[in-house]
Amino acid sequence: MTHDGILRPCSFRLGVEGWALTTHLKAGPVLARARAANALRTESCVFLGPDDEHPPGQPRVRLVQGEARAVFTGADGAHASDGRSRMALGPARHVALASEHRRARLALADGEGIALGDWPALGDDELAVPHALRRTPVSRSDVQVLEMGLSGDRVLVLYGLPDPVLGVLYVGPDDVRDVRLRLPAPVRHVDVEWVGEQVGVALRLDTGQSMGCVLDARGSTRVKPYLLLGGRADGSTPRVLWAERGFKVAVPCASDGSVRVVSMGATGEPELVVEEAAGPMDAVYFAQRYYFAAVHEAEDAATLLLRSVEQDGGGTQTLSCSVWPSQATGRLRLRVLRDRLRGLAAELRGVGYRSTAGQATDVHLDGTTLNVKGPAGDSGAITSAVELRVAVGPEGDALVVRWRAPVAFEEPSFPRVRRVLGIDRPLSPLEEEQLAALRASVPHRQESVEADPRGWEVRFQLTELPDTIRLAGAVRSLLLTGA
Repeated sequence: MTHDGILRPCSFRLGVEGWALTTHLKAGPVLARARAANALRTESCVFLGPDDEHPPGQPRVRLVQGEARAVFTGADGAHASDGRSRMALGPARHVALASEHRRARLALADGEGIALGDWPALGDDELAVPHALRRTPVSRSDVQVLEMGLSGDRVLVLYGLPDPVLGVLYVGPDDVRDVRLRLPAPVRHVDVEWVGEQVGVALRLDTGQSMGCVLDARGSTRVKPYLLLGGRADGSTPRVLWAERGFKVAVPCASDGSVRVVSMGATGEPELVVEEAAGPMDAVYFAQRYYFAAVHEAEDAATLLLRSVEQDGGGTQTLSCSVWPSQATGRLRLRVLRDRLRGLAAELRGVGYRSTAGQATDVHLDGTTLNVKGPAGDSGAITSAVELRVAVGPEGDALVVRWRAPVAFEEPSFPRVRRVLGIDRPLSPLEEEQLAALRASVPHRQESVEADPRGWEVRFQLTELPDTIRLAGAVRSLLLTGA
């Protein structure tokens, strides 16, 4: 079975209450929830935060009493979310999440090192209250990967550095330990599974090789880190699982599009090869079946492909489920419009590679709004200003242009133009020229014009993106006051 699109890393959890998944699509981090392992559609599929176009970090999800808990990073740091509300955790570059029964805990890596915290009490609305964190002895500001496990009041945090080591931080009720295990190369991915008094760990190194090891509940080594699959370097996102009587590591192999499930340590159990389950992916063992979750993103769709097999590799089942939020297409359209505003801002500042420059202006871009101020008059006051705002909606893409000038308006002319446009306040000759230039620079199928005593607002329903240079010329003409 083949699927078009890009494979996105994901975090997947499955239990008797169904499954939860997080992934980072091109439109932002997503949390999807379904109430059955074989669900063909989600109960909910939402974005975890605003579209800040932050380089993708891997969001994590866990199930706590049947409810999804997720963490992710954005341009302003780390956040926690339950899909309905979210809380800012601080300016961290990496965040990890672990759960056990009714409890969840967090680990963050920021400029001061690693800190721990409990899952925050989220309300019905987004909370801006800082979350209380406890600093740990790890003060390295260059943590590159972060993962954690939880058992009662004991926490293990595993972290990677630019050095070829695996950091193991144990935090218990009476003791804190930080040790580092030597490795052949720096760590780029880590996965943890805590069962009883032992902890299974799966690693991916800078070299592409996968490794496994087993720790005890205080972070000491039971099985030293060793290379998996004979040291082959085509693995991605290896996952550690507890299957019946021991740890297994599921390693996606890029060379043949399969997942290989190997036992941890010298058990003598044969390797299980699952075809058509390429990574990056997440894996779980539930109800005596292995489940492999992968997210395929196309231009305007994202699909969870969930493949499962029995312990011996038989009884293969595959299902697909859309994990494309309803707001995703609108987000991507808005991103294109914002990119055009950025180009317009550069053109108006005179820094674009094709820039026609022109009179000096004060240009400020804030999300979906571009504010342009004209030169100051003799008194030092700004004589004119233009605001451009982009939006998307059911009717399509829109550009709203508003301009103001503190000058007296002249007597009406061209009454037929005013009547056609439905404008009550008269247009001055200069305003008629400005509006004509603006309309000519914006490809549109519909427009509405509103006036106030000192300016105008025009809303265009776009048919295509305006040309940057033509629109910049129209904006500069709007800054003219005629004074």
